[in-house]
Amino acid sequence: MKKLISGLLAFTVIASSASNVVACGAKSFNDIFLVTDAGRISDKSFNESGKNAGDYFIKEILEVNKNNTYAGIGFNEPHNETEIPDGYNIAKESGAKVAILPGFHHAGDNLKSASSALGENGTEIFIDGRNEGLNTVIGLLYKADMSGFYAGIAAIYQTIKDNKEVNKTVKLATFGGQTNYIAVELFMVGFLAAIDVFNYYSENIDTKDAVDPLKDIFGDVVYKGIKADRISSQKSAPTSDTDANWYSNSFLAGEGSAISEKIVAENPNVVMPVAGPQTADLLGVIKTRNKLDTIKVVGVDTNQAEAYSSSYSNSFITSAEKNIKDSTVVALASSKEYYNNETVTSNIKKYYDDNKLSMTFDDNEKDIKDSLGTNLSGKTIWTPGDISQDGNNLLTSDIASKIKTSFSVDKLKLASNNYFKNQSTYKSVDLLKAVEDYTNKIKESFAS
Repeated sequence: MKKLISGLLAFTVIASSASNVVACGAKSFNDIFLVTDAGRISDKSFNESGKNAGDYFIKEILEVNKNNTYAGIGFNEPHNETEIPDGYNIAKESGAKVAILPGFHHAGDNLKSASSALGENGTEIFIDGRNEGLNTVIGLLYKADMSGFYAGIAAIYQTIKDNKEVNKTVKLATFGGQTNYIAVELFMVGFLAAIDVFNYYSENIDTKDAVDPLKDIFGDVVYKGIKADRISSQKSAPTSDTDANWYSNSFLAGEGSAISEKIVAENPNVVMPVAGPQTADLLGVIKTRNKLDTIKVVGVDTNQAEAYSSSYSNSFITSAEKNIKDSTVVALASSKEYYNNETVTSNIKKYYDDNKLSMTFDDNEKDIKDSLGTNLSGKTIWTPGDISQDGNNLLTSDIASKIKTSFSVDKLKLASNNYFKNQSTYKSVDLLKAVEDYTNKIKESFAS
């Protein structure tokens, strides 16, 4: 019976990865195995980024795939949330030493199940969550609140620069798949706080001795007298976890069309969807309604302007990025299986320096650089926020740099730390309260 079950599990793995095996004519490197959170591996978001990180690691850091012997790392795509634990067993039966787990649906009992499946000698890399007290888990968290804020300022700047505001007002909108303050609302809070911060400083630019962090960003672009605002349906906070003005209630492709239609009908200048593959739903609605010229998009998680470049080359202002690839590569190098591998240690230290990475431990805010080459299982690691620029993004690297300089990590740290201190107490109905808190802490930082 055990052999039969193993055989069936192996068949499932092969079936779920059939496109890789058939297309490449090579087997997967199953020592590292990704289980999606019921999304597709080609979601142009965190599942795909996690897979790309694993593929990069085995080629450039571990150096076992220099000659493309493998199609890439192994992976499984559960059809729904209830099948996620089955993916952990499939990973184990396939020989996984390290499991990459992107997305918050792996949290709680699922994370315990993954840890149990791989055992004490395994490592689970939990993308978008803490290690939850498990000594086999490396948790990866992202200051995506900062990313959302940077993206909001960028959206306002680009709209004004391109003279797209209407009646001297820049209108922003956003929506999430489902409520989750550590993976969804954090983008939204930062993005919406940018509205209030912009208005506060732009309205006070004539005040004697007033601090104006916007001046260096906007340069010769006139922003005095222009206001930023939310669309009408988002003037009020969500009334529940399923409020259709704020949430699509799914992360599945195709299920973001209804809320996209509602938002696009209000003619915002910029929309930021925080719902994985539903970015494509939004873009499709904008295109169908012939509004590609007037409504722009901010992506999340990864540089989505490149992911959608073939069809929407002029649609993205920027993306509020989580540095999923780099953080996952570092976590793989710090797993129980690979931390004491000399090739891995040498390559990951160079990688960290070459890419000017900055990651800190959750418990002491110390940079992890000196800990590369050690086992970081049982730790949670933070990565600061960032935004995409150049290429197919309308935002240039020059302006992106000015945004991140004017609103430096030090200036946003108070707001960010306060957000994560309170995120477990925020409910969906508290969204605009969280935005107000974030805004006030930024103003406090500049006042001190």
